[in-house]
Amino acid sequence: TLKIATGEDAEIPSDFPEDIPLYPGFKPEMVSSMPGGGFSLAGAVPAAIPAVKSHYDQAAKKNGWTETASISEQHVASLTYEKEKRFLQVTATPDAKGTMISITTASN
Repeated sequence: TLKIATGEDAEIPSDFPEDIPLYPGFKPEMVSSMPGGGFSLAGAVPAAIPAVKSHYDQAAKKNGWTETASISEQHVASLTYEKEKRFLQVTATPDAKGTMISITTASN
């Protein structure tokens, strides 16, 4: 069953994979959990897109993820990783609070 939570009800699920890095201070504003262990989270952080991209470049690799695609422009960064038949996609876009981070993960 698809579960969605927004606003104050949005919390990182207890079964969210520990090997997926989160940006320091990340607080989800939207969370969805899908059957089979898929998750999607979105939240804003008070940081610039290049700082978010740099964090994920380092933290994902440290956690064993292999980058398979990367797009980085002035107003967007989109990073895709794979690990053990799973994928991780991180997108960073401008937001009034700094940068909106969207994280999606599921089995390939």
